[in-house]
Amino acid sequence: MPYLRLTAPLLMLLFASCGDTEVEDPVGTSNLTGLYLGEGEGKQQDRICMVTAPSGAVRFGIVTLEPDRAACSGIGRVPQAGDELRLIMAGDENCELRANVADTRVTFPASVPEGCSYYCGPDATLAGKSFEKTDDSLEGAMSADDLVGNPLCR
Repeated sequence: MPYLRLTAPLLMLLFASCGDTEVEDPVGTSNLTGLYLGEGEGKQQDRICMVTAPSGAVRFGIVTLEPDRAACSGIGRVPQAGDELRLIMAGDENCELRANVADTRVTFPASVPEGCSYYCGPDATLAGKSFEKTDDSLEGAMSADDLVGNPLCR
């Protein structure tokens, strides 16, 4: 029975360490609030933040950057119908982006309405952009900055 003296402490260590592991909830899109990241890195990374109000209304902010630094940006509201989002820009031109939601990814179609070009600089587009939800929290959503470093979702 000497093997029991050696294995018993190891088993106790194994079981003790099981209680210390924290299981994080997976990021999902059942609640839209959070931070969604796309192409690029750091300050040059495409991003969307979404915030759900207590009333259930969702607002968003978006910034996308092309390699030549041309950008698109805007804010608005997000009605959701199943696995389709309608991102409606608040501004002088009508722009309603219909995006597909699958798992944790939000994807814009290959072509977007002409009015959406108002929210983009020359040679920039929102067409075909894709974003992965990386954070489910309000804090994550509020961490996104616009092009000049101000909070994107206020």
